[in-house]
Amino acid sequence: MPIDTSKVNQKISVPAGQIIFEEGSAANSLNIIHEGAFLIEKKINNVNIPLLQIAGKNLTPGVISLFTSGRYPCTIKTVQDSIISTYQVNSSTIKKTIQGKVSIGIMTARTLLREILEIFKKANVLQSLNSKVTKLNDNLSLSYFLLEPSVFPGVDPTNYIYDPEIEMQSDPILRLTRENLSNFIESGGKLPDVASLVFLNDDHHELLKKEYLEEVDFDDEEFIFIRKILSVDPSINTPMFEADVSIIIHICEKLSGVYAALLEILQEQITSVADNMNLLCGKENSLLEKYNLMLEVME
Repeated sequence: MPIDTSKVNQKISVPAGQIIFEEGSAANSLNIIHEGAFLIEKKINNVNIPLLQIAGKNLTPGVISLFTSGRYPCTIKTVQDSIISTYQVNSSTIKKTIQGKVSIGIMTARTLLREILEIFKKANVLQSLNSKVTKLNDNLSLSYFLLEPSVFPGVDPTNYIYDPEIEMQSDPILRLTRENLSNFIESGGKLPDVASLVFLNDDHHELLKKEYLEEVDFDDEEFIFIRKILSVDPSINTPMFEADVSIIIHICEKLSGVYAALLEILQEQITSVADNMNLLCGKENSLLEKYNLMLEVME
């Protein structure tokens, strides 16, 4: 069961596999892992998705909640036997806590940065996967038209504009194919006479008016600068934070904002991957189903 944070907990032992904070619950404590490791997972589309796992000392899991909504955005559980302390701090007192002890702010910033970098890696993996599946779906849809043009009455492969208000399509594959054909033809593309592996593997993103980005488009100069500051030897940056504690407070706020934005991106990516996989190989109205039907007819 989650840790009782209504009181201060000093270096309590928590066994591996225990949920210590649940997604959506109120955050009323600053949590420090002195030894051990934790896993962060988020419920997306009713499925618990593991986002990252971090081991080490002086970690502050869940601290993002104290700089954002005041509620844990993810579930946090131990993956090793861990030693944890919790202190009664909330979103209205976290800045004052850091002002009183700069080392807390530095610890918080370093933990946030580690978590962000791990989530960023996960986001890039998902982005690459989604890009590949989207491209495959698009090319398979165009090839489907070449193989089964009779399924698309009224479509002229040399001059066709898709109008979703007129051509109501409940079948997502037929709709995707018509949309792609329209963009392909409007952009000056010329379909081959027959489908081929060369055409299937080609990149048609410009003709389809799409982008197949392999990495998350994330170009935040302030975040990059903060990352450089935190990578500097502590003997150099700690005196700066001690001289002006507002710097480390701002860094924690900025990193929390980046963290929250990445969680939103990740959620969108997972939903998009699921949708595209359903288009590719779902049980009903998928490209795999269409191609299987064609093979059955050929037999």
